[in-house]
Amino acid sequence: MLSLIFAVIMAGVFNTCLIAQSVPMGINYQAVARDANGDELVNRNIDVRLSIISGSPAGEVKWEEVHSEVTTSQFGLFNIVIGQGICSNGTVTSFEDIPWGDNLHFLKVEIKFDSEYLTMGTMQFLSVPYALYAQKSLEPGPQGLTGPAGDPATDDQVLSYDIPKPTSFLLRMMITRLICPDLSMMQMLIRIMNSRY
Repeated sequence: MLSLIFAVIMAGVFNTCLIAQSVPMGINYQAVARDANGDELVNRNIDVRLSIISGSPAGEVKWEEVHSEVTTSQFGLFNIVIGQGICSNGTVTSFEDIPWGDNLHFLKVEIKFDSEYLTMGTMQFLSVPYALYAQKSLEPGPQGLTGPAGDPATDDQVLSYDIPKPTSFLLRMMITRLICPDLSMMQMLIRIMNSRY
């Protein structure tokens, strides 16, 4: 029972480590919402449309998303995560498919007034979003050229691992139960360990 609890705890720790190392899909964005006169839109719900454009400010829209009912603060400030809105247009269907490494990219921000979006500006992305492109480096590349054949005379490698001698019978039992919970296999492993030491 103790080994089962230990195994469950270790699996949880392992999964947490894997999740913690994944790249988050999104870019934090914070701005002050203003109307056509430049006055802050205070304590209001607004709709924000964001477009990621490739090449130039007037280039091809790769990704467009809408964030509805975004609440502004007492200063007109709002926070959203680019990549977590509802996709409304663009040449890619998923935020993670944006080809960040292919070209310069620009962010166009629009806020909806009545039934029409008003452009708040377009700016070039700099280095931070390109960290998303770095995630692609984890993917294997194309197959390389075949190397020269090895020399059979030097390829006779024997791999082995010496299990360190456990300091107590109880420790040996715990290690054996974690490796093999089946009783017959455990008895065989104990015999092997006893015969080695």
